[in-house]
Amino acid sequence: MPGSGKHRVLPPISSETDRQFLQRLDGFIATELTRLGCPNQGPDEQRYTVYKDAFDQIIEHVSAYKPLLTSVKAEYEDCIEAIKRGQKEAFYLSGKVKTMASEQTTLSNYRKRGDELEDKIRVVKEDTARITSELEYIKELRRQRNQKDDDDLKDVPKKKVIKRENKQLPGLTIEESTDIAVLNRHLLYLEQQVKDLILNKKTKFASKEKKHDIKEQLNGKMFTRDEVTEKNEKLKKRNVRLKVAVDAVHTYNKEKPSNQSLVDCVDVAFTRPTSKMSSFSHETYSTFEDDDPSKEKEAEAMLDYIEGFNELFEEEKYTEAALHAANSPKGILRNPGTLTRFKGLPVVPGHPSPLLIYCEALMATVTSADMKPSAEISWECVECALLEDRLDLVMHWIAQDRLTYCLELGHLLSDYSKDKDPTTTNQCLAMAQTVYSRLEEHRLVALCMLRQRRIHALIEYTQKKAKFMSDDYLGLLEECPTVELAMLLGKPNDAGESIAPVEEVVVTLIRSQQCHVGLGLLEHVHAQFPSGNNIASLKTLVFNPDSSLDTWKEIVTCCQENGYLDIGIELLAAVTVRGAVTKAMETTLGLDDDFENCSYIN
Repeated sequence: MPGSGKHRVLPPISSETDRQFLQRLDGFIATELTRLGCPNQGPDEQRYTVYKDAFDQIIEHVSAYKPLLTSVKAEYEDCIEAIKRGQKEAFYLSGKVKTMASEQTTLSNYRKRGDELEDKIRVVKEDTARITSELEYIKELRRQRNQKDDDDLKDVPKKKVIKRENKQLPGLTIEESTDIAVLNRHLLYLEQQVKDLILNKKTKFASKEKKHDIKEQLNGKMFTRDEVTEKNEKLKKRNVRLKVAVDAVHTYNKEKPSNQSLVDCVDVAFTRPTSKMSSFSHETYSTFEDDDPSKEKEAEAMLDYIEGFNELFEEEKYTEAALHAANSPKGILRNPGTLTRFKGLPVVPGHPSPLLIYCEALMATVTSADMKPSAEISWECVECALLEDRLDLVMHWIAQDRLTYCLELGHLLSDYSKDKDPTTTNQCLAMAQTVYSRLEEHRLVALCMLRQRRIHALIEYTQKKAKFMSDDYLGLLEECPTVELAMLLGKPNDAGESIAPVEEVVVTLIRSQQCHVGLGLLEHVHAQFPSGNNIASLKTLVFNPDSSLDTWKEIVTCCQENGYLDIGIELLAAVTVRGAVTKAMETTLGLDDDFENCSYIN
């Protein structure tokens, strides 16, 4: 009987395919056991794994008994898991018993240690009391001696003593403070500083007594300026009236109206100050208006603001400088030049970079300044936050709509999502999707949804907003091969139609080095719609006049190379029949159409 002898004998098998499979499986078991060095007797985890793998191959091969064999395998695995759990619990209980057995010894050791510590505490307290009494005695002796010295010095006249503090010279080390040559050089440096201070006092500073005189002079000059400004306004108005009168006179001399005198013409011109009688007078008036002192004050204020920023920047007060620049009037410092200055600063380890501080200040003041940063600055800010792993800042900026979107920003977020954990990847792709959606880049939005595995949302979006065609979906599938999208594209509806032709979906996956995904889709269609169903069987798909025979031949070749023999044989038969019928019709009837007017032949 099979298996009763010393060597294992394969059971009688009628099918050549099954015989080859069992021979290959028997060779696989023998090879794996020999390679792993498993013992012939006794339990062994590696031998169990080999036979488990062999049993899985049998289940996959014998498709008719697959549910029953799978149930049997599940029961055996549950039993084995129960035995393993029992072993683990036995090991745990054994350790617990040992621990309980040693509790009495541990308790005795703790008590002994407690007694030793109490003895040490008693000794320390005695030593502390003794030392304290000695210190009190020494303090008393010192107090008495000091009191005696004070009594002796009461009658001695006091001398003025110059108190010199023994402090280290600032800017010098201890070694330099004892070096005569260094001290002489430092003395010369200090003397030069004193001379500079005296010179600055005489040339650059004034005494407080002159403050009142200078203030009175300033008030007098301001009063004079107001008088001159008022006189200038009057002269400008008079100049405009004279220009209008001169233009009116020139116009009167050219036209010589009979029903109007020269005086009347001038009076009419004065009553129409907004007339365009004189372009020269209008230009003159505009020139005076442009000479406004308030505009000069505004320019001076902006220059002072820029100077304040430069001072903070030079003093390395980067946080204050960033806030100062972000709140600049009319956004004069919210520009790429300021960002470049912060970008060139060094980063202190353990602290946020000055560039990130400036970016946060820019985004925080978007509402108050009523000015979003440009697309270039927005990209720089997001890149800086991502380099320091501050994804939370980018999410906040996008949620509050504080960025100016561009394609480069979306690409930056999409690239950052690569090689990250699933949570970070989904967050980055969602933000990139928001950017692409604002820019109406529908293909990139669909690609972000596809990478997030949001297949149904992708289909709904592309059908409503983007109006995708089958070629667009195939392009997405080729760029990001996904099983779910392939199934959804090739799944026929009640009318037997799909979003994209099944053969095109399969060929796209094959050319994207995803053969098993494409052939799995064919297997799914074959299992869901067997060949007897004329709605969407594989034979019906092949006989579709819109499909190409070359495409199906490529699919048949891939099926043969990857072990999908049943599907490959059925497709090959349909392709052969269709090719023969097409060739016969072209020969007999002279038709060039590829089976377009031919009905399905079962």
